[in-house]
Amino acid sequence: QRYGGVLLPQGPDVSLFDPARFDKRALRQKWQIPEHATIFFFGGNPMPNKGVDDTVAAINALAGRVDARLVIAGRDATHPYTRRMIELSRGNVIALGPQPFELMPELLATADIVVLPQTRREPKSLGFIPCKMYEAMAMGIPVISSDLCDIPEILEGCGYVVPADDPAALQARIEHVLTHPDEAREMGRRARRRVIERYSWEVMDGILRQAVDAVAARHGLRGSRVAA
Repeated sequence: QRYGGVLLPQGPDVSLFDPARFDKRALRQKWQIPEHATIFFFGGNPMPNKGVDDTVAAINALAGRVDARLVIAGRDATHPYTRRMIELSRGNVIALGPQPFELMPELLATADIVVLPQTRREPKSLGFIPCKMYEAMAMGIPVISSDLCDIPEILEGCGYVVPADDPAALQARIEHVLTHPDEAREMGRRARRRVIERYSWEVMDGILRQAVDAVAARHGLRGSRVAA
């Protein structure tokens, strides 16, 4: 808005991140993830500003009412923050350690909910959108995230947004999602449609080609379509 230009969003390969490709029950058996538990998933490098501790606290608060686990793919117990999450979780964190990117769709297929709260209103968080959010959306998984950057616009009508610095609101939203499974599944379906319509590689390709064509036309050069 200030400088003009073209907004090129990031996004996933929706043919790779496609829930129809996977059998959740078989994958939970493969990865030794409890079959009947509600699985929260975090992929990447867990750090304090990413709110993993708030997710663990919410799971702990729901103990006795919900059988839930948090699966972390990206770090194992040798990582100090992850080890701290394991200690705080009362046995409810499953740390799978570093995994190759090509397994991310399979790992996401084991999940029921992805929680990506940004817990600190700092410059890094104010300008940050987790790429894992788009991947979870493409997999049809309901996402809970924070009211920072463009996240409210991205998740409008297809996900859940909470204040960035409000653990109580996060816990309440998690409890709401767990107690409204039909609504959560519908949010997941809408999220996949949103990604296909706005954030897929095909959409990104179209935006980039139009930008290249516009620049090429101003300089009397061949556009991307002709060059391709």
